[in-house]
Amino acid sequence: MQEKHSCRDAFIPNLSKDLQKEFPEMKGFSETNIKYMRQWYLFFRKGLQVVGETEEKVANLVIQIP
Repeated sequence: MQEKHSCRDAFIPNLSKDLQKEFPEMKGFSETNIKYMRQWYLFFRKGLQVVGETEEKVANLVIQIP
């Protein structure tokens, strides 16, 4: 169990180093920025789910209009 946590904890730092090495001319791949990117993705994905659920509810209501 301990090994899983150490691998998970090392993922973002390793990703940051790999991206910086692969794209040396680009900036913005710090550990902090990658964490922010992940937070934005999770926030955006949740928003899309809410929109999708709302659209489905509206579509179901529209179908019921005589």
